[in-house]
Amino acid sequence: MRRARPGRIPPLRRPARWPGHPRWSRPRRVRPPLATRISPVRSCVACRTRRPRDELLRVAVTPDGAVVAEGPRARAPGRGAYVCKVSACVHEAVETGALSRALNRELDRPKLRAELEGLIDVTEEND
Repeated sequence: MRRARPGRIPPLRRPARWPGHPRWSRPRRVRPPLATRISPVRSCVACRTRRPRDELLRVAVTPDGAVVAEGPRARAPGRGAYVCKVSACVHEAVETGALSRALNRELDRPKLRAELEGLIDVTEEND
């Protein structure tokens, strides 16, 4: 049998899958139940407050260039921005140009404001 060189640690003579081996006894990642999961947090472009995504309205520019205003379950692809479900925030976001800056696009302000105000009314009825 060969002698070990000084300073060298001899290899372990155990099989690769012994009970203490890291691959064998890796701790399982436990996911919390659905009720305790935290929804993503987004910020309003008008008042800059951070809220759960479900409490905000999303305005998106789709890849074909159309501007879409969505409710809490927003799924449209493209660049998006969030606004609180308060008419003061909607007014400020549209009139000060905060939405235009966030979306990098010129917007039809009266049309977008009317659409967002309509979404506020619809979401208040559903809550």
